[in-house]
Amino acid sequence: MNNPAVPLCVPAVTIPPPSRVAVVVNPFARRAHEALASVGAKCRDLGIGAPVTLFTTESEPGAPQARAALDQGADLVVVVGGDGTVREVAKELMGTDVALGILSRGSGNVLAHNLRLTQLDLTRQVDVALTGVVAMIDVGRVELTIADGTVREEIFTTMVGIGRDAEAIEATRYETKRFIGWVAYAAQGAKAALSPALDMKVGLDGAPEVPVTTWTVLIGLTPSTPGGLTVYPDAQLDDGLLHVLRVPITHPWQWVKAARIGLITPRGNTDVLDYDDAREVVVYPKEPQATQLDGDVIADVVELRARIVPGQLQVRVY
Repeated sequence: MNNPAVPLCVPAVTIPPPSRVAVVVNPFARRAHEALASVGAKCRDLGIGAPVTLFTTESEPGAPQARAALDQGADLVVVVGGDGTVREVAKELMGTDVALGILSRGSGNVLAHNLRLTQLDLTRQVDVALTGVVAMIDVGRVELTIADGTVREEIFTTMVGIGRDAEAIEATRYETKRFIGWVAYAAQGAKAALSPALDMKVGLDGAPEVPVTTWTVLIGLTPSTPGGLTVYPDAQLDDGLLHVLRVPITHPWQWVKAARIGLITPRGNTDVLDYDDAREVVVYPKEPQATQLDGDVIADVVELRARIVPGQLQVRVY
């Protein structure tokens, strides 16, 4: 049965059960080995073979493992980890007929939160990952030009942000993230709120770039964060749009209003939150800036180009 709380335009559909399961595991994820054992037990219950297990490393954080899973004939790839591992695996699965299952074991778990998976216990998450219905969700592609002239092409499944939000994420200690999760990001965000706004130019769908002074430019696919903050109130995971938020805050006291809008009345443009929808977005910061992709930070970005890739990722939901 579909979960009506999942923000989808098109209802999820039933597909046949998997015949060959691969599990991509971040070995540092919370309860990773317990999750792996649960997947193995569920495969036995379903009468299918033992899952192929592939562990990520610092130098290979998920994409090579996903490629190996596809090469070995997997028709379902389950991720044990957070948004970073999900993003790496999604690079390889998008555009294929292989579904992604998510066991949310990371520090942020933004995509899993929006899929309403984080409200489930581990046993139920495993059930959904292996036997749930399938939604076709959007993915964002991004091209980042670094100050040294190199260009990186990446994807994102939740949001990309350039400016102070990326600085806050970069400043969050790994140990703190691991033990207190999303609260760690919020704490650093509160500190970064005192930093001044930044000068950038932003262009939407080929229109001329417009100069803005903003704390950050956020380009997202998912409506909300695990901390209860609604970032993009009208976003759906399969609406074919990038949702763009600029935060033209110039005085710290304006954060009180921004927080109230995000938590209580998340609708419409104001003097502290400026929304747009687009299919392509370009951002030119006046100075090189940190950029975060689903929580992974890339430094010294001088140009960001993002575009939507609609309905390219099959994800197991309920």
